[in-house]
Amino acid sequence: MIASLPLYAFPLCMIVAAISDLKRFIIPNTISICLTVAFFITFAVSGLDWHILLNHVSTGVLTLLAGMLLWSLGVFGGGDAKLLAATGLWLGWPVFGTAIAVIAVIGGAMALLIILIRKVLYFFPQIAAKSLVLSKIASAEKPYLPYGVAIAMGSLYVCHESPLFTAFLTPDPH
Repeated sequence: MIASLPLYAFPLCMIVAAISDLKRFIIPNTISICLTVAFFITFAVSGLDWHILLNHVSTGVLTLLAGMLLWSLGVFGGGDAKLLAATGLWLGWPVFGTAIAVIAVIGGAMALLIILIRKVLYFFPQIAAKSLVLSKIASAEKPYLPYGVAIAMGSLYVCHESPLFTAFLTPDPH
């Protein structure tokens, strides 16, 4: 039971990242660093084979490279890219592919919601003046989308399917 404690870092960090992104539109680097360190600690005590480690690490690295490309094109925030890479590290392939699909659906729904909110705030700007979050959403110069919320929700939805999680969540038959 104590050996599975590092496993709790994943949901905790995801929740903190979502809250931070929602409140401040920033995902601190410390969250991605914590996730990365906790992954290796968790993997070390999991008893899983090296080929599973290779799967998880390659998924994380490839996701980081893709995220850096999206960041350089201005499509993605840097914190989002790093959080998504840490998510790939924790979930591995093909679970991460499922997470990407869920994240995309949630992110799309959030984008539609933000468009609706921006329309409402256009007609009622006094509402936006009362909240930093709403004022940033209403901003005409840059429409903010706290994508860390979608990343957290999507990854938490599928994480139980990852070999790293099933190693701890599946009862030992002995």
